[in-house]
Amino acid sequence: MAIGDKVKRYLAEKEAKRKAAEAGEPFETVIEDDENDLGQTPVELADAPALSLTFEQLKELLGSRDTISAEELAAAIAEGTAKATMPENRRPPQISVYNPLGERDHPKTKLKAAMFFGSAPLGSPRESHTLTEAEIVALNTLQPGFFRVTKNDGTTQVLEIRGQVNSNRTLERVWIVLPAGDEDKNGYPSLVSIAAQCSDANRVEPVSA
Repeated sequence: MAIGDKVKRYLAEKEAKRKAAEAGEPFETVIEDDENDLGQTPVELADAPALSLTFEQLKELLGSRDTISAEELAAAIAEGTAKATMPENRRPPQISVYNPLGERDHPKTKLKAAMFFGSAPLGSPRESHTLTEAEIVALNTLQPGFFRVTKNDGTTQVLEIRGQVNSNRTLERVWIVLPAGDEDKNGYPSLVSIAAQCSDANRVEPVSA
């Protein structure tokens, strides 16, 4: 069915609904079995933002209408189409357990460098979907060196924070290096706790590590 015919049928049905409501009579919408070119049944114009025509195109298409002026109908459809296609209405809020506030409205801080826990990547300035805001802020405080960290069982171990700088002498990659023979990540506290313990107060010299 052509767009013009759909418009006519929609307006006729809308007028029939209004008259039925005024008379207190029931009204049943009848959907004809005339699928469009995409194999979909017709929908009301209010639910069809795909009619993304310009104001002038809509005026020309609907100029023969006598139940409502072409200007009024064109303006209404153009406004609805514009609202339906606005970026903020199309882009999801990207809410997740790592960012309950939603990445769209409350984007997380960016990592200062690509981060690794042992050999496992944690994230990078471009991608940190599996890190919370608190973890990113904590990891961004890491500086290269050796630090004595308390594990979950109360014992201590010296971890190395290894950094790689780029030509601008800024950190490009950071590794939390676990000691050889003690690579069970589950035995260590959270990333936030590890980063907090890797402070100057817990710094040790390499020779005593």
